Amino acid sequence: MTEMNLRENEKIEMEIHHSKRLPFRLEDWLRSLIFIGLTVAAIASLRGDGILSIGTVFLIVVFFLGILPLYLRWKKLQPLKYIITNERLIIFNQTQDKIVKSYDFTMFPEINLHENAYNSGYIIIGNVEPTFGRHGLFGTKVGVNLADHEVVLENIPEVRKTFNYLKTKIENTYNTQ
Repeated sequence: MTEMNLRENEKIEMEIHHSKRLPFRLEDWLRSLIFIGLTVAAIASLRGDGILSIGTVFLIVVFFLGILPLYLRWKKLQPLKYIITNERLIIFNQTQDKIVKSYDFTMFPEINLHENAYNSGYIIIGNVEPTFGRHGLFGTKVGVNLADHEVVLENIPEVRKTFNYLKTKIENTYNTQ
């Protein structure tokens, strides 16, 4: 592992291993259905109208709202390491050789688990973005929310085990204060 600046009495207890494949989340299935529909509409409306046809506009929307965010999420995941020390959780970027995020167990935000049928998944740190939009007509929730969660530990095998370990570390820190 690349050298990382730890605190004086801090020791690495565990590195959370994750796969480097595309981090495809539960809400991405819903988004995919929408973007498949847009792609079909784009292909159906492609005509000889030149570069500014409605089909071209649909394809650009599909690329920028559907495909590009998934690629950027995958690209962002590649250099990351998730490390648990005796004092905090560290998200470390190996390429930049720096700590991207650090969460002390004494002031840890809310965490949520999302697990698939294969016992792998992701852990959301902080507020969970709703699947559907927040503000609609008359305060109703409408539309698919395309915003990603702020901080996510992606593609973790045996995610429930890792989640429980983190929860125990957080609870033990609160109990010893």
